[in-house]
Amino acid sequence: MVVKNLFLCVFTFTLWLNIGFAQGFFPSIPPDSVRLHIAFPAEGDTLNSNRVRYAGSALPTAKVWVQGIETKVYPSGAFVGLASLDEGINAIDFRVEDTLGSLRESLIVFRKPARKTFAEIPTAVDPDGMKPASDVYLSYRDKLEVEFWGSPGGQAIFSIDKIAKNVQMMEMPGKSSNSGSGHYKGLVVIPNLIEYKPKEIKFKFRGKNGRRIKFRSAGKVNILSPVLPLIGVTIDSINLILTKPDGEIWMALPAGIKIEIIARQNAVSKVRLAEGIVGFTASKNLQILPPGTPFPSASIGSIGTLENSNWIKIRVNVSHKVPFEIQQILDPAALEVTFFRSRLAPQWIMYPRDDETIRTISWRQKSSEEFVLRIELNQKQQWGYLGRYIGKQFWLNIRKAPVLSTQPDSTLKKVIITIDPGHGGKFAGAVSATGLFEKEVNLQYAARVAGLLRAEGAAVFMTRTQDTTMTLRSRIDAARAVNSHIFISLHNNSIGASTNPLRTRGASTYYTVPQSQEIAKDIYHRLLDLGLEPFGRVSSTYYVTRQTDLISLIVEAAFMTHPEDEMLLLDNEFLDEMAAAVAAGIKDFVVKQTPNRDKPEIPKRW
Repeated sequence: MVVKNLFLCVFTFTLWLNIGFAQGFFPSIPPDSVRLHIAFPAEGDTLNSNRVRYAGSALPTAKVWVQGIETKVYPSGAFVGLASLDEGINAIDFRVEDTLGSLRESLIVFRKPARKTFAEIPTAVDPDGMKPASDVYLSYRDKLEVEFWGSPGGQAIFSIDKIAKNVQMMEMPGKSSNSGSGHYKGLVVIPNLIEYKPKEIKFKFRGKNGRRIKFRSAGKVNILSPVLPLIGVTIDSINLILTKPDGEIWMALPAGIKIEIIARQNAVSKVRLAEGIVGFTASKNLQILPPGTPFPSASIGSIGTLENSNWIKIRVNVSHKVPFEIQQILDPAALEVTFFRSRLAPQWIMYPRDDETIRTISWRQKSSEEFVLRIELNQKQQWGYLGRYIGKQFWLNIRKAPVLSTQPDSTLKKVIITIDPGHGGKFAGAVSATGLFEKEVNLQYAARVAGLLRAEGAAVFMTRTQDTTMTLRSRIDAARAVNSHIFISLHNNSIGASTNPLRTRGASTYYTVPQSQEIAKDIYHRLLDLGLEPFGRVSSTYYVTRQTDLISLIVEAAFMTHPEDEMLLLDNEFLDEMAAAVAAGIKDFVVKQTPNRDKPEIPKRW
């Protein structure tokens, strides 16, 4: 059996009974829970959309109606679709007819109502929709957006003592071109103020009937001193810097990095890495240091190298810990480390004695506050890197390529691979219409992948071999503990609550660091060879794929939420083929790093 959970047992029992009834073997009657099972949504779910996907199972020969509309029942017994939702309480009606008669079940879910809208008359405002809702801390030339919700068709202005007076606010367009939304917004640029006491924002609103309402913001405006800059220090082991408040991950800084804060609002801090270079991070990640704490800055000194059997270690003398960014370049192969608020000091560069991994080490002062260290590599394929501070030194560790075998029967010899069956324990992952748990499918085919790789000579480790609860960090730690070259997290995909379950299916791979894109492509193409639909090869910023010291990716072989993909995952023979495709993709990748080797073949039935 592929899995052992209760729902799959129910599914198997359903098929067994259905065949038995058709042949007249069994006089007993299956329970109602077998004849009609709703896997999604759950009773009492609260949703934000005007529709919700449903998924469930019945006897394969049954007919099923949802909200009075007949829906297709697949050979597995699965049925899926979309149901419309009104605001408030909704009852989704399911009805099944099979050889045993008719059965009905109603599922209650709640759709959150849209934001309260006001009539033009009487004039009113919504105090809960006002922004800023909490104190904000801004600097010279920062932009402050203010807004509130009230009656449509009115006029609004706001004032902030010593900053702006009677600034006109604009009403945002409504759903139709002839009506307003009642959503009023305004903008002001912070002037250059040396001393400023925190002030509330004062609003004046006149409705269409002429009634006037005055009110104040819940949060106050604070102006950060240009004389005494606000300095914070990172406190978590990983502190993500984003490109904008809700943007992409730009870099991850360790604990103990001092950084200038130039704005704080909505639980996000805007930080200045160097003159003209800013990023954003969660305010909770920064401990505020006393006023007068000096700017973080550093001088970069001598550069030396050490090595062992697995790593080249570049040691950079740095007077102070400063923010840094590492960029990986594929062609020509190189790593560039940018140290912010840093300047060059007298130095020399010492190369490793014998290793051929490094081609050249060079530096440049990109700007008055940006020092760039560039390491050009002889590697065709980069295998990993890790930058960190140890005391007053910055270490950039570069992974050496494994010594690859040219023998046909030991292609992957000396390659260390960690296979991670996604989810596990209390983290079930996706659940299919028939009740198939993703965590168990992942484990089943991960074990097959591991066996195939071991047969090729690889040293293979699995993060879990049982239904075990693991954190993302513990999975990566397990891979590091055995010095893995490659980490692959095996999953099967799912969709959101309001997505059409019949439109989204197929295989995909995910990576972040450029060194992992080639293996992601190789595995993806092998999965497509099986006849799986192409969902995509995706550059993303998941936790496990962001790790730089090993080749790391996620494989999503199929969609648990699509009935036809689910039937493939219920087939042991297909799991064998899927595992063979993943293993062959890994082998394709390694073979390309080894001269004079041919692409391996895998079984196909499509």
